[in-house]
Amino acid sequence: MTTDHPNDLSGMTIGFICFICFIGLGLMGQPMATNLHQAGAALVIPRRASDAVADLGNDRVEVLETPAEIGRAADLVILMLPTAKAVESVCLGS
Repeated sequence: MTTDHPNDLSGMTIGFICFICFIGLGLMGQPMATNLHQAGAALVIPRRASDAVADLGNDRVEVLETPAEIGRAADLVILMLPTAKAVESVCLGS
């Protein structure tokens, strides 16, 4: 990734995996995703979180089914999970 401006995330793909993704991105994840998208990043998100970023349209937003798919598609993954065990499960589990 090369940028002329430190806040330009063009060319970067950022994934979101969060506990609340079972019902959406949540109060913290939605504005984070929106700000990153406005800075030029592409987003990969779980299907159940797609309504939270629907206003961004389909441009640079990809909806995937599993944490593994998100991890493979993203340059960086933001985890918002409640416990270390949940992080371990998502990162090292099936």
